[in-house]
Amino acid sequence: MVKTQEKPQVELDERIICLLAGESGSGKTFFIANLKDAIIYDSDLGGGSAYLKARIERNGSEREEVTSYFDVLNDIKKRVAEKRLKKNVVIDHATNLHQDAILRYNPSGEADFGRAGNRGTQDWRRIRALVKTLDCNLFVVAHTKGEWVEQKEVGKTADAAKNIEGDMQIVLYLKRPGGPGSKMQPTTEVPSTAQVVKWRRDPEDPRGMVPLTFPFTMQTFLSIAGKGMERELKNVELATAEMVDAAKKCVTDNKIDEEVLAKWFKKIGASDFDTASKEQVQKFIEYYKTKSTIPA
Repeated sequence: MVKTQEKPQVELDERIICLLAGESGSGKTFFIANLKDAIIYDSDLGGGSAYLKARIERNGSEREEVTSYFDVLNDIKKRVAEKRLKKNVVIDHATNLHQDAILRYNPSGEADFGRAGNRGTQDWRRIRALVKTLDCNLFVVAHTKGEWVEQKEVGKTADAAKNIEGDMQIVLYLKRPGGPGSKMQPTTEVPSTAQVVKWRRDPEDPRGMVPLTFPFTMQTFLSIAGKGMERELKNVELATAEMVDAAKKCVTDNKIDEEVLAKWFKKIGASDFDTASKEQVQKFIEYYKTKSTIPA
């Protein structure tokens, strides 16, 4: 008798790492204001989600104004130390933060062959690595810009860190109601449309295939995402400053090659010791005492 292959089970531990890209007025900020238990990092100098303050608080969420990637990184670390990190971390929006990074690394605005943008992308990836270590969900909001090939616009892309879509499990592009060029404002009854550019899911998942498009409402998103939004936040401690210094000393004393160290960071999902967990760094420190190579 041939055994039938069982369909994969839906893991309650599934995480949501999502990029929401779209033009102004497509409903991105209203959507994230309806997330429960979220810390919303608002970089919009025009007020951003301030007008939704009551709604945000009603959902057990908080809003924090930021101007740089470093503001986000430092606040997350502070919240972890004080044990008040939220289940959902939101950056609204990444476009301003990336522009700030480019100006910081290239204040003159002279042609630098993309070096400032690449350095800004590394700042973003430190946040991405930290969130991965800490187990939370992540929502990143970005505006869109034209994608050009040989001086011809061939489509739209997220106006944020380089290749940010590759860092995501879910990528949604939002289109206002009324079709291309429409200036209609989305409403609860007539929302924007979410185009699914990417949604990592096993084709045999019992929840079924992810639709190519869907009405961009919280209710519809939750019905597709399922248990990923129900998961509880695991308590993860970051390495202390003393542990980070000790680990760096290990690297120097044992003359560990940068390439080898980079492979270890990649394996544990961190970008450096500052974005690694206390447990991971402690193992690193203990291991170096008897070995001159990185722990497997």
